[in-house]
Amino acid sequence: MMRWPWQRRESRASQPFTDAITAAIAAQAAGTTAGDPGAIAALETAAGLWSRALAAATITTADGAPVPALTADVLALIARDLIRRGESVFAIEVEGGAPVLRPAGSWDVRGPWREADWRYRLDLFGPSGNVTRFLPAAAVIHCRYAVDPARPWYGLSPLAWARATGTLAANLEQRLGEEAGGSVARLIPIPQDGGKGGDGDPLASLKADIAAGKGRALLVETTAAGWSEGKGAAPQSDWRQSRIGADPPATLATLRSDAALAVLNACGVPVSLATDADGTGQREAWRRFVMGSVEPVARMIADELARKLDAPGLRFGFESLWAHDLAGRASAFAKMVGAGVAVERAVALSGLAIGEAE
Repeated sequence: MMRWPWQRRESRASQPFTDAITAAIAAQAAGTTAGDPGAIAALETAAGLWSRALAAATITTADGAPVPALTADVLALIARDLIRRGESVFAIEVEGGAPVLRPAGSWDVRGPWREADWRYRLDLFGPSGNVTRFLPAAAVIHCRYAVDPARPWYGLSPLAWARATGTLAANLEQRLGEEAGGSVARLIPIPQDGGKGGDGDPLASLKADIAAGKGRALLVETTAAGWSEGKGAAPQSDWRQSRIGADPPATLATLRSDAALAVLNACGVPVSLATDADGTGQREAWRRFVMGSVEPVARMIADELARKLDAPGLRFGFESLWAHDLAGRASAFAKMVGAGVAVERAVALSGLAIGEAE
């Protein structure tokens, strides 16, 4: 959420510019720079699952009227925004006589405690410019993943609540990235008079052979003679290269994996969906994700869209995602029919057909 233009405050460093740069370089060298929770793969995994699930939803309304403004890409963006930013904001505009939703890149909210009286400033961006809209709450879609009662106009993402976990995961990713980004080389011991690579270099032939080796076997002079200085000057072992490069401790990789799974959990994604669980575990995890995470949040989104788009009874259906639970629903249907429940009602209650029980 951005401030109003005339409320933006300039922030200056309390130390000279050169000192600030030096401090940043020192922090990078010491490995104390903070990672970005928004750049970790676990968060993108969660956002991708949410966006694809909501994009697959079917839309129904009380009067059966279509809602053309709610395209699959709009629903996918809403879901992704909720997981990454905690809120998703669109301007409701009319184009060709039909409402369309324009995503806002930045926004600000002002007004009293009642949401109906809020006023929005939205920035809508294009490839070569942007436009600012000043709109009432009734003309703005504002979906929020969660809110703090002290700031109800501000949406909070899962990692805004689980900030410590997000920071831990990001820092572990950054430390591993720094390890992997270090220098990689092979060190080969040579005699003290190693030459400079020019004329008269005693190792010129050996250096050329190594450079051109490309995996082939090379025959080189033994070092056992001590380079004509006698065996007393010979190294304890013959030619042997030493490699330097990324060598992170195993505990760092383990902590990274554990933190990533914690991020998925915080985002409502069962960790079995991102691990090597068997088919039964995967199906159960998908059922929990769709029913325990996607459907409740989708109902909150639908309530906001129904109010602002004048679409009473708007609801999202996820029948296309129910294949994972088909056997369970069929079993529930059979048990209800066996207990005397009417077939039509059992079908609706078990979710084997689109529709609700009467």
